[in-house]
Amino acid sequence: MGGAGSGNFEGRYGRRTTVGECWQLDAAELAGEGFFEIGSEGFSYWVNPETREPVVLFEFSTSLGSDGERVFRVSYRWADFEDLSIPIRLQTTRPHFGCLRVWFTCPRITDGLVCNQRVKKLYLLPGSPYFGCRTCHDLRYRRRESLQRIDARIGRVKNQLEKDLGSAKF
Repeated sequence: MGGAGSGNFEGRYGRRTTVGECWQLDAAELAGEGFFEIGSEGFSYWVNPETREPVVLFEFSTSLGSDGERVFRVSYRWADFEDLSIPIRLQTTRPHFGCLRVWFTCPRITDGLVCNQRVKKLYLLPGSPYFGCRTCHDLRYRRRESLQRIDARIGRVKNQLEKDLGSAKF
């Protein structure tokens, strides 16, 4: 009782932040909008979903790094922190169907080590000034109800309907 699949798991081990609670940079979206072309610049606002007020202004630019790799730079001011400008190395792969896919290299430094993991999305936690991958921020996806629980619920509803409607079978 109380394992990872039970309802008691979060209560016992503490609630973890989910990816849905964070702001995200999505490499596929940004590539589709042309932000990864050398010399490109742009900006974006993140808006508070409740108040519809702009919260953070992000400025983007892409250039060549000293090693010849593309570097995506994100500049922003986060709450009471100083202005931040974070260089994020980009990686590319070529899937079998022939297009070019762009990835972020996670820039997060934890315990003196740079993550450097190739990821599609980078996350900014509420209250944290630095982007990182899902692993670095220890993020979880929103938990989905197990199929067994759904089947049990369907069975209960079916039984109740049969009682309420008499001899009708579903």
